[in-house]
Amino acid sequence: MKTTFSLLDLLAAWRERLFANRYLNAIIAAAIAVVPLQIIRGLTVAALLIYPNAALDNIQKGLVVVIPALINAFICLHWAAKNRFSFTHSLTIGVGTLLIMSCLINNTDDPLRHFTIPVTVLSALASCRLYELISRELNSRTSWVESSYRFLISISIYFTIVLMVGGLAGVAGRSFFAWFYALQLADMDLSLSPTYGHGLVHLLNYTLPWFFGLHGSIVFIGAEHSLSIMTHANLAAWAAGKAELNILSLQFFDVWCNVGGTGNTLSLAIAVMLKGDHRSRTLLPVSLPLAMLNINEPLIFGLPIVLNPLMLIPFILTPVMTYSLAYLATSLGWIPHLSSTVGWSVPVVLNSWIASGHSYAAVLFQLMMVALGGVIYTPFLTAGQHKVSTLGSVDNNSIIAPLENFCPVSRDMMPNYKNLEEEQAWRDANSSIDRLNASGTFVLFFLPQVCVHSGKIKGAEALLRFRTNGGNIQPPTFLKHYERLGLMSEVDFWVMQSTVNYIHDSLSEAKSLTISVNVSPQTLVDKRLFPVIDRILNRPLPKGCKLEFEITESQKVTDHEKVTRVLHELSKRGIRLALDDFGSGYSTLNYLTRYPLDKIKLDRSLVLGLVRPEGFKFLRQVVKLCELNRRALLIEGVETEAELKQVEAAGISLCQGFFFHRPMSGTDFCQLIVPPPRVVA
Repeated sequence: MKTTFSLLDLLAAWRERLFANRYLNAIIAAAIAVVPLQIIRGLTVAALLIYPNAALDNIQKGLVVVIPALINAFICLHWAAKNRFSFTHSLTIGVGTLLIMSCLINNTDDPLRHFTIPVTVLSALASCRLYELISRELNSRTSWVESSYRFLISISIYFTIVLMVGGLAGVAGRSFFAWFYALQLADMDLSLSPTYGHGLVHLLNYTLPWFFGLHGSIVFIGAEHSLSIMTHANLAAWAAGKAELNILSLQFFDVWCNVGGTGNTLSLAIAVMLKGDHRSRTLLPVSLPLAMLNINEPLIFGLPIVLNPLMLIPFILTPVMTYSLAYLATSLGWIPHLSSTVGWSVPVVLNSWIASGHSYAAVLFQLMMVALGGVIYTPFLTAGQHKVSTLGSVDNNSIIAPLENFCPVSRDMMPNYKNLEEEQAWRDANSSIDRLNASGTFVLFFLPQVCVHSGKIKGAEALLRFRTNGGNIQPPTFLKHYERLGLMSEVDFWVMQSTVNYIHDSLSEAKSLTISVNVSPQTLVDKRLFPVIDRILNRPLPKGCKLEFEITESQKVTDHEKVTRVLHELSKRGIRLALDDFGSGYSTLNYLTRYPLDKIKLDRSLVLGLVRPEGFKFLRQVVKLCELNRRALLIEGVETEAELKQVEAAGISLCQGFFFHRPMSGTDFCQLIVPPPRVVA
C-alpha cells in the first residue's frame, strides 16, 4: 500500500505541474467550452440511425468543421481574459493566423472545410503568445504608449503576426503532418491490409488527445477518413469475391475499442456504479445512458479523465487490451470478421450484433470485454478514493489532491467565465432587491451607547432593518445585494436623511447626544455625497444633538487620498467621524494617523478575547494606542457583567451591547431618552 501511495503522490505532483501550464489551461478551457456541441453531434448521429435525414446529416458534418474553429476562438478568448488583452485583437489575430496556416497546410480550394484541431490549437497558441510578447514590450515603452500613430502601428503589427506565424507555421506544418500521417493509417496504400502495429498507433492517436480534453477522432480526422475509405473498399472487394475481409476496419475500432466512447468508458461507468463514491455516482444518470450510445464526454470531464494521470492509465490500457484480444480472437477464428459497417453511435451490443452478421459469439465477446474493462478500471478508481479517505481534509493547494478535485480546469479558466459569473451575481442581486421592495420597507432601529461610570446614554447607533408587510423585523442581510449592484450609496443616503428627520422630529429636547450613521467607502467617494449632505443639513440640528459617520469596512478602502479629503470636508461641516470595527476587517493601524477621526469603535472580537489573559493585555495596549492619538473610545458587544468589569479596567468608558440595551425602535428610544412628562393629579 505504501508503494501505491507513493505512486499516487507522484501522479498528483505531475497533475499539479500540468495545471500550472498555461498553454494546457487554454486548450482545456476551449475543450470544455465545446463539450455541448460534441454531445449534440453525438446525439445527432444517433438520431440519424432512427430517422435518416439530410438536414441532420448536414448538422453533424457542420459541427465537425465548426468545433475545431471554435476551439481556436476559445483559446484566443481565454488567453486574452487571463492576460487582460483585447478580446477583439486576440480573436482577430488568432482566426487570421488559422486561415492562412490552414490554406498552406491543406492546399485546397476550400480550406474552411479542412480545419483540423492540431492546426487550430497550434495557430491559436502561437499567435496569442507572439501577440503577448510584442504587446508587453511595446506597452513598456512610454514613447509607444503616448504615440499618436499607435493605432496604425498596431494594425501593422497584427498583420505581420498573422502573415508571419500563419505562413511559417503553414509551411512547416505541411511537412510535419505529411511525416506524421505516414506513421498511421492515413497514408497507407488502400489495397494493403493494415497490420496490428498500424492499428495500435491509430488507437493511441484517438485515445491520448482526450487527456487534454480534445476529441481524438476529430484531432486525427484525416486518419479516420482514410480508414473509412479503406474499410468500404475492402468490403466491396470482399462482396465481389476479390479479397478477404481485413481484421482491422472502421467498425472494428467502433465495436471493440469504442465501447461507451473512447477509452471503453462504458466499463468505467460500470466500475463507478459498483465501486464509485457518492460524488462520482452522481454522474451516472447522465453518463450511463450516453455511454450506451458511445458518447463519453460526461465521464471524460466529470470524473475526470482530463489532466488526471491516475485515470489516464486505465483509459489507455482498457482499449489496448480489448483491441489486442479482439485482434487475436478474430485471427484465431473465435469471433467472426466484422462484415457490416455500423455508425459509431449505434448502441453497445446492437453494434456487435449487426457488424458481425448476427453472431452471438461476437455479442458475448463484447460483453466479456466490457466486464474485463471494468476490472481494469476499478483498482485505479478505488485507489484514488481510498487516498481521499486516508488523507481526510486536504488543502486544495497540496500536490496530493483528492479525486473529486481532479477537475479538468477551474471555472475561471473558462473563456469570459468571470464576466458570466459577475453577470449572474448581478441578476441574482437585482431579483433579490425587487422581491425585497415588494415585500416590505426599510426602518431604523437604535442601539444606545452608554457611559460606564454614570450609566447615562451618550448616543446611539442608527441601524438599518427591514420590516415585512406582515410586521416582522429582519436584520440587514440584504445589504450584500446592494453592495453587489453598487447601490450602497442609495441605502446610506436614505439612512442619513431618515436619521436627521428622526432627530428633528423626536430628539429636539435631547442633551449631549450623538447619533451615529454607518457610511460605506462606496458612499464616501460618491460625487453626490456633499450635495446630499448639504441638503440634509440645510436645517441645523438641535443644539443638543450631533451627527456622526461611522466608516464601515464591508469593502476595502482603495483610494485613501480621496477618502482623506472627503473626511476632512465632512469634519469641516461639523460631522463627527468614527472608525467602525477597529481590530477586524480591513482596518489598519495607519488609519489612526491617516484619517481625521474623532472616535474609534473597537470590535466585539476584542471583547471575546478577554477570556484569555493575553486578551486583556492586548486590549489594554490598544486603548493606550488610541489614547496616544487622542481618539475617543467605544467598545462594541459588551454582553455580560464580567466583560463590563474587564472593559472598564482596561480604561474604556463608553460601551454598547446587549448588557445595556438591545436595538430598539425609534419610539422606544425616544421614550428612553426623553421620558414623557409626569401627570400631576
